[in-house]
Order: sequence, then C-alpha cells, then structure tokens
Amino acid sequence: MTHAAARCHTILVEKMARPISRLIKPDDQTARQTIGRWLRSNLHIVLAVLSLLLVSCGGARNRMVLLIVVDTMRADHLGCYGYGAIDTPHIDRLAHEGILYETAISAVPVTLPSVATILTGAYPLQHGLRDNGPYQLSDQWLTLAECLQQAGYSTGAFVSAAVLSRDHNLVQGFDVYDDDMAAPYVPHHPLMIPIKDQFQGTERRAELTVDRAMAWARNRGNQNIFLMVHLFDPHVPRDPPPPFPELYSQRLYDGEIAYVDREIGRLLAELRRTRRGSDILTIVVADHGEGLGDHEEELHGDLLFEETMRVPLILHGPGITPGARVEELVRTVDIVPTICAATGIKPPDWSIGTPLPRSHSKDEAGLSQSRQPVGRTAYLETFRPRLANNWCELRGLRTQHWKLIEGPGYELYDLSGDGKESDNVAEKHQGVRDSLIQVMDRVALRSFRRGSHFAESLDLSQEKVKKLESLGYITPTRARPPAGDSLAIWYFPPAQRGRALGLPNPRVQVAATYQRMMAESLCGSARAALRKGDLQEAARLYQQAIRHKETLAVAHLGLAEVARRAGRMDTAVSTLEAAQNVLPEDPAIAGALTDALVTVGRFDEALRVVEHAINTGFADSVLYEKRAGLRERSKAPASRAVD
Repeated sequence: MTHAAARCHTILVEKMARPISRLIKPDDQTARQTIGRWLRSNLHIVLAVLSLLLVSCGGARNRMVLLIVVDTMRADHLGCYGYGAIDTPHIDRLAHEGILYETAISAVPVTLPSVATILTGAYPLQHGLRDNGPYQLSDQWLTLAECLQQAGYSTGAFVSAAVLSRDHNLVQGFDVYDDDMAAPYVPHHPLMIPIKDQFQGTERRAELTVDRAMAWARNRGNQNIFLMVHLFDPHVPRDPPPPFPELYSQRLYDGEIAYVDREIGRLLAELRRTRRGSDILTIVVADHGEGLGDHEEELHGDLLFEETMRVPLILHGPGITPGARVEELVRTVDIVPTICAATGIKPPDWSIGTPLPRSHSKDEAGLSQSRQPVGRTAYLETFRPRLANNWCELRGLRTQHWKLIEGPGYELYDLSGDGKESDNVAEKHQGVRDSLIQVMDRVALRSFRRGSHFAESLDLSQEKVKKLESLGYITPTRARPPAGDSLAIWYFPPAQRGRALGLPNPRVQVAATYQRMMAESLCGSARAALRKGDLQEAARLYQQAIRHKETLAVAHLGLAEVARRAGRMDTAVSTLEAAQNVLPEDPAIAGALTDALVTVGRFDEALRVVEHAINTGFADSVLYEKRAGLRERSKAPASRAVD
C-alpha cells in the first residue's frame, strides 16, 4: 500500500469509528477495543469501501490481475532459478523486480486438477478432480474468477489445451473463456510433420493464445480486469518454432520454455502499453513440472518427486519489494488467498491456503528452519497411476525439509541433504516417518472438512476421448468416487486401496511405460512415412521404435512391410523370424511370417510356423485358415495335435 493510500485508509477507519465512538462513554475502554478488533478483522471490507470511495473521487488507478500458468514448466529450468543453460529474460525480469519463491509446491502433477486447485484454492481431495478426462468442477465452488467478477472485475481466460476446455466447468466466473483450438497445428520437427493430424484440435501454440489475450485486454478500456493465460508448449510434443530448435537442438524441452518466455515478454509489453494507468499484479506459476528421466519418469503424472511437484512461482506488482527470494515452503493453493488479499476481497471459506509471504521470516515459516517434521506443509497426491494403469495410487506430504510418499510402502527423503531424493530413509528415521504420516492424514482431513464437493461426471464425445487418450492427455476413468466412501481423501474404500490390493509400485512400472509410449509414437510417424512412400524413413523409425521396446509387435510388422514394399522378401522373412524369436507366442507375427514364407515358396516352413503357433495355444481363426490352405497345398498328413 502506498503512503497516500495508507493515509486514506487511516482517515477512513477514523471516520467509521467516530460515529460508533459517540455511542459509548469516553472511558469505555472495552467497547473501544471491541470496535478496533472488528475493524482489524474486517479489513477487506474497509479496503473495498476505500477503493470505491477513491474511484468515485477519480483518485484510484485501475487494477489488473494477470495470472500466467505455464504447463509442465520445471522451476530448475529457468534462468532466475539458477539454470544457466537457458535464456528466459522476461520471466527473469519479473523475478528480479518481484518476489521469487524458491520452494513452491503443486498439489498434483496433472493439468486439470492442478489448474482447478489454482482457481479454487482447494486441494483435489476437496474439489474432486483427480485426473484429466471426464471430470467437471461442481457449480457449488466459488472460483477466484467469480470472486473478482463479483467485485466488479472484467474476467477473461485464454487456455491452450483441450484438457482445460470449457466443458470441465473451469469457466465459472469468466466473462470470456477462450478455448478455441480450431487453428491448424503447424509442426516444425521432422518427426512431427507426418503425425500433425493427431494434434489438430487438442492444443494451440503460445503465440496464438497470447494474441487472443492481448486483443481482449486491449478492449477493456479502464476496467479492472482479471486475465488468466494458460500456455501449454513445454508439454509434449517437444516441437518449438524457429529459431528455438536451432538454439536448443539437443534440449527441445528448454527450447519450448524459451519460446514461452518470448511470448510472455510480448504479452507483458503489450499490457504495459495498453494498461499504462493500471496497477498490474502478475503471478507466474506452473501447474506441475516434468520428470525428464530424473526418477525413471520422463513425463509426469505418475510420481511425486520434486521435478514434477516443485514449480516456479513469481509475484510481481505494486508494493512488492524487488529482488526478494523467499525460501519458505509455499503452495499453489496459496494463490487464491494471495490475490484476494491484494485486491481486498474475502477468500472463499474452503480455501486451505494462506497469502504468500512477502519476505522470509522464521515466525511466518513456523519451524521452517528446523529439522522438525511439522510446520507449513504441502499435501500431495496422484491417482493417475491407479486410474490409468491400475498401479498403486500415491499420496504425500512436503515440509520445508522432508518429503513423505505413501504408496505400496513408505518413502521418506531428507531434502536438507538429499535434494535429489535418492536415499529413502523411512526405516532409518521411523519416528519422523510415523509423525509425518499422522500429519499427512490430519492435513487431508482438515482440508476435506473445510469444504468439499465431488466432481461431476462428464460425458466426452468418443472422438475427443479417442484423440486425447491417444496423446496420453486423459484416462478413460469416470469421475465420482466409489459409492460408500465418505472420504474423498483416499478415493477408494480401505479394502480397495492400492496397498490393500497389492497393486504395483508406479516407480517400478513407469520406465517401461515410457519406452512403450515412445515406441508407439515412433510407429505412428513410421506409418505416416510409409503412406507417403518414404521407405527409408519408415524403416529408420521402425528400427528406432524397436530399440525403445523390442517386444512391440507392430514395429516388427511395420519393418517387414517396408522390406516387402521394397521387393526384398528375403529381408522381410528374416525380419519376421527375428521378431518371432522375441515374440514366439504372438499370432500376428506368426501369421505375417507364414505369408512371407509362402511368398518366397517355403511352404513346409510356413506350415511348421502355423502348427507351432496353434499347438502353443496362442492362435486365432486366421491361423487355422492358413494351416488348412497350406495342408492342401503341400498334401501334408493331418497333424496329430488337437485343434
């Protein structure tokens, strides 16, 4: 608050207090203290009245709240967070002129539930969105946009991915919610060009979203406005536009972030020009990070390690001390109460967060400087492993120095000396582990009791489901928690939780899953090359897919098809024979090998392949038909094997 505003605030409080003071005796100290307490506890009302008075007198600058959410952006891949291998001057400038939060923690490493948390100030266990996909935020929530809309702000949101489309009901409180993905997706990387159709209608590049946001803000005149801009580019696919592929040729993830930084700079410059008379409060945050292989996880969503849970968070605007770096643990649930406090609005009652600290303080941080297992805490969860793959779900708790993860077992990491989370000390520090388990459950239960509304189920079109599932953006699971489970904290009743069922540990499974996803993606590019007649490129891509996942049958079949189209049938046969050694019980491989052997006239071998497949019990009707034809051709005696 400026000195002039502070003086006006003092005068206003005195004017409000004076009529009341006339009703009490001069020596009635108790009544005076009561009035003072009321004024202090209702400061948001006082500030709102002050704002209206100043506006009516023409003495107030209009306000703008700018919330920039960058999808999948790790904190440790920004220059202002100490990463020297990237150029992010615009985000760095915001940090230099504002406050940078060193330890900001997301609630969940998945886009839709994380952004819902940012807009409601509630954990996923409260709002019920536990993954991307068929979830719809309940109308009973009062979102940040609704709070600002009710306070007279013009509100607009511009999102860059279909996972945040309006049918998920994050539209609440926004005058404009721009989720138009109709613009053609223009690929740049050679591997992306053949499969560009997969991305049509699912995302749009930052420059298009920023253009829409700038046009909207430009037409708002002198209104108070709330603008949310969501930029998706650091999410896969890694395909930044020029010149970033050249600048970051071996680090395309960094290239995407550098591109987003450029677009943020363009947005900020336009807003400074068109909102010259505004006080602009800017918050830059990510919904989650990206694994990049640090703990077997290349992408995000399945694990709760720092690379996906720690996010950049920067606060910039009037009254903020430039250059502050706050080490204290903060959370994305703190964004709603922070914006409400800055605009003089009462935050929703269910918001579990508290306003972000403006400077580091032991008193504010509780026990942040100690090694005790309590203090300011961040509750973590991911149910994607369970919902997508039937692996064990994960919950967790993050304090200033400790990380607890609950899955099939317990993991405990002392982050003060093990920032890479490589040494599980759950058995070594059993007292800390047990204490944090209790704290985790208390935090979850207290949050749930603060307020909760289960998410509604959303019926997605089959076309949208198929496209988003093929890109790994959603899972097909329905939204509502199972009947009979009154606590959304655990989502499943006790007997159905992952630990009770002995479900696999996601960390053990995730590396193999990533290799499969990469191989399938390469096969998609190879098929596109094959359709174009580029046999050399198709062969290269299929070979690369096999290196990622040797047991992917479609890659072997595709490589054999390339050889067949090139007229090299002997190569096709040898390719399928090698595939059968890897996949001896795959009927598709057996069928293709049979056809190839027939083509080169090796009928007896073809019959042996078919009969072996049938006798091992992994055949289908096609193999029976092939066997009948081969027996007729070779006049072979009937097999004694039972059909």
